[in-house]
Amino acid sequence: NEDPFVYVPWNEANKESIKNSILQSAKAVSALGLDFGGVDVITLGRNAYVLEVNTSPTLTSSDYVARRWGKYFEFLWYTN
Repeated sequence: NEDPFVYVPWNEANKESIKNSILQSAKAVSALGLDFGGVDVITLGRNAYVLEVNTSPTLTSSDYVARRWGKYFEFLWYTN
């Protein structure tokens, strides 16, 4: 059975895909009237598609996840 999805780590992802994923994620969170959400996204070429917005995402499921959320919260702190 072949998996139709390929997980791509952030450090290996195409910058345009990351930019589009962030933009679509922000739009999804805003459209739901939320201040915060964990967004699941897939990309196909340059297009990013939001699968779901988690209103109570797990922030510490792994060291990697905790570091990513830490960077996000740091970004928010310095941009507001």
